Amino acid sequence: MCARVGGANTTPNLAAHFAKRNTKNCCGEKRSGENEGGQKFLPPNPLPFCPPERSVLVLPREARQSFGILFKMSSDFFQQTPPYFRFAEIIMKYTDRVYGDFEIGESVILELIDSKTLQRLKEVDQIGYPEPYFPGTTHSRLEHSIGVCLLLKTYGAQIEEQISGLIHDVSHSTFSHCIDYALGADSEKEQNHQDNIFDEFVRKSEIPKILKKYDLDTEYILDDKNFPLKENDLPDLCADRIDYSLRTAIVFKEIENAKYFIDNLLAENGKWIFKNFESAEKYAKLFLRLNTDYYAGLPSAVMLRTVGDYLRYALSKNYICGADLYTTDTIVLAKIEPHIKTDPKLSLLFDRMNNKIGFRNDPNDYTKRVFCKSRVVDPLCWHEGKLKKVSDIKPSWNDIIWQESRPKEYFLKFDK
Repeated sequence: MCARVGGANTTPNLAAHFAKRNTKNCCGEKRSGENEGGQKFLPPNPLPFCPPERSVLVLPREARQSFGILFKMSSDFFQQTPPYFRFAEIIMKYTDRVYGDFEIGESVILELIDSKTLQRLKEVDQIGYPEPYFPGTTHSRLEHSIGVCLLLKTYGAQIEEQISGLIHDVSHSTFSHCIDYALGADSEKEQNHQDNIFDEFVRKSEIPKILKKYDLDTEYILDDKNFPLKENDLPDLCADRIDYSLRTAIVFKEIENAKYFIDNLLAENGKWIFKNFESAEKYAKLFLRLNTDYYAGLPSAVMLRTVGDYLRYALSKNYICGADLYTTDTIVLAKIEPHIKTDPKLSLLFDRMNNKIGFRNDPNDYTKRVFCKSRVVDPLCWHEGKLKKVSDIKPSWNDIIWQESRPKEYFLKFDK
């Protein structure tokens, strides 16, 4: 028996099961040690979201996802199966824009997806604030997080590594990497604020309690050294990097689908390897184009800087507080919005953020110097019976790696 759920087709009875989440601001007065423009923001404890009243899966509409509910499995199955690998009575039928159709039945995965910490990510944009700069490209951190988990699942990663992939972005604040430009934390070049607070964020969340319920070790899952498929330093490949690049390429219509790359990708001995040089080079060139045009391009520099300035100013005026940064994009925008009409500087920053004011990039005449993290990959592939990197086969790629590994620098001056 399968009941289709989602969008306009949701039945009244099923719709009644969806949790009403409390998204009200819980900031109150400024806490001791809270720094509105300083080096490091940590989420409040407890987090400013209340847990769902019932465990019903709610997924981002923009990801073109659907799921059904299947009731199955006998009590004998649960008694004979390790807790972390038990299948729930609720099976999520999930359609991902990169990998296609899946059934997700592992209880721990389903409970994590439905947790307040993961559900928050469905209203945190993957890019930041894209519509004024890249219209039609909105997609969420939750979509990407589930995608990393599915990629690892597809290639046979252990359940702990799938979980590590699923939760890897939970410490992202609202507007994703724009936060690196709001806090004055000297993280613009690496865009690593969320990495710096990740362990503490997870420990403050309900995630450790969920993991303990399934006899899983939080410390083991927090240690990336245990999961070489999930995480690797640039320019090597990892599940996170593969997913966000293929997802970006589809969302930005650089490719129609990812089938060619997935069909030519292997996971062997903790390494991602393309079957041949042709597919490895094609992927490396696609990633380079994404970096040049989007990740580290001029429009992204303007978006990151202007959204960062808007948030920083709102923090300085106490229109929002640190805890708001760990709610959602919509909540933060709504909280600041009433002040736009009465604060001329905020209004100006809002217009800049929404790409309504002209600008130029000129190193000889600028008021804002902006750095963007730059990314490049050097994939492994099988070539003439040997395992090689693209740069081993094509030495000129080493020059591209050197050039693209450095942060991009822009010199902005707005018309007003």
